[in-house]
Amino acid sequence: MNAPTPHVHTYDLDHPDIEAKEPTCTETGHGVGWTCTNPTCNEVMWESGKATIPALGHVESDWQYPDGFDCEVGGNRFKLCTRCGQPTATEPIEGRAHTPVIDPEVTKTCTVDGKTAGKHCDVCGKILTPQIIFPAQGHKADANGFTVTKAATCTEDGEETATCGICGESFSRITPATGHCYESTIVEPTCVTDGFTRYVCTACGDTKETDFIYAKGHQLVDIPSVLATCLEDGKTTGKICTNCGEIIVPQEIVPKTGHSLVRIERQEPTCLENGHVEHWKCTYCAQLFADDEGNNEIDQVSIPATGHTFTPWSRFVMAEDAAYEVEIRFCKVCGDYELRQAGTPGPSDPSHGPNVTNLRTIFDQIPKKDQWDQFIDSSKLAPHYDAAAELLAAPSLYSQSNVDQTATALKAAWDAIRYHTTDIRLDQTSVTGAVGETITLHATLNPDKAGDPVEWVTNVPDAASVTGSGENKATGTIMILQYSTQPVTITALSNGHNVSCTLQISKPEPDPTDPATEPDAPERDPDACPWCGQVHEGFFQSIVGWFHSIFARLFGAKY
Repeated sequence: MNAPTPHVHTYDLDHPDIEAKEPTCTETGHGVGWTCTNPTCNEVMWESGKATIPALGHVESDWQYPDGFDCEVGGNRFKLCTRCGQPTATEPIEGRAHTPVIDPEVTKTCTVDGKTAGKHCDVCGKILTPQIIFPAQGHKADANGFTVTKAATCTEDGEETATCGICGESFSRITPATGHCYESTIVEPTCVTDGFTRYVCTACGDTKETDFIYAKGHQLVDIPSVLATCLEDGKTTGKICTNCGEIIVPQEIVPKTGHSLVRIERQEPTCLENGHVEHWKCTYCAQLFADDEGNNEIDQVSIPATGHTFTPWSRFVMAEDAAYEVEIRFCKVCGDYELRQAGTPGPSDPSHGPNVTNLRTIFDQIPKKDQWDQFIDSSKLAPHYDAAAELLAAPSLYSQSNVDQTATALKAAWDAIRYHTTDIRLDQTSVTGAVGETITLHATLNPDKAGDPVEWVTNVPDAASVTGSGENKATGTIMILQYSTQPVTITALSNGHNVSCTLQISKPEPDPTDPATEPDAPERDPDACPWCGQVHEGFFQSIVGWFHSIFARLFGAKY
């Protein structure tokens, strides 16, 4: 049987785990130690020769007596260890006579007190015969007085030396420091520096500062910005302190903009309003120029209004009675008109009179020539005289028998057309339905009193038809006839305005029992690409086809 392999101790010498312990009078000590690093081993290696350091033992003092001990009374005396201070011995002492010791007489000098002879106990220290003290009076300078050997300053004492006239010894005395003599100056705070009181010593120049007051800080106000113009640079907003005047945020230069010109097209003058020539205007400064480079400034671009170009006066017969006749003339350019009483003029002004006033109330609501044309066409009413026919292109004339109906017809015709459609809206902008269904749309005209008819149209009449009638609040009925892949639009029109609604026709569900509903699969070319369905021919296309064949394998063929 083989003997077990002996354990080899290992230690971490750089990291001792047992600190050294110094010995005391009564306890042993030891040096630094290391424990074996094997967790199953507790072997300790000690510092060389210091596994155990013996206790030092006490060092006794001489006999000592407690405070207040009196030999005649007696008591206990003791000894102490001079190393640790612990008591090592105690002994009782019976009362006994003092052990007197003579305190010698001391001769008085200038600097040493004099004393008579006395006695005290050598054991307990009790005073048996007190000494009488004669205080020293100190040196007294002779007739030469003191000589300054070191002058006193504000912060350091000085020194004087003299010869004593009593004992002849040389002695010195201290002359106290004089202390500072300050003069004060108040320093006011600024925006960025604190204020304080400064003290300067008039003797040595020493300086100190106290009573500090915080800096006030800048009080900023804006330096107004200057807007850059087309010809002059501007400046940004700056900041300046109102206390000290320092510019904290300098203004920066904003470059001048230069002119930004837009072209104003020529506008011809009308009868009553001025026009203007072609010119260019700066959008920044509004200066006008005759050229697009901004080289030629101009001030006047206006073209004066031309004024009306009237036809001759023509009579407008309102009734059989000549008293109802008025005269009218039209501007050939803008369609404006003037009325005046015909026959016997009014009391002061022929442009006034009851008939003129009535007609002007109607005519003043027709501001443009185009609306005059609509008015005449709608009413089937034509002027009786050449001037009106020339302007309105209505050569037919009324017979004398219809003169008495003119005013009534004129008024009725105007009432029928005075409100024209300016906008049209539908209650729905998109609808969905299936074949065979009917859908109703409602059209609303603006203004509410508009009297123009509403027309309904469809862009795919084979798929959907639309019928309707009425003016404002008109109704359109859609009949869905068949499915269509083409988008179907239903449009409502009135007086040149229109609005549309999109119709989405639902695709019919296929009938599985009807072979006709099954779409025939297209015949596939055997050479067609399985990815894009095309036949790749040529060198470049063959490369494309190679990539498509890879796509078809990875993601599945599409064709």
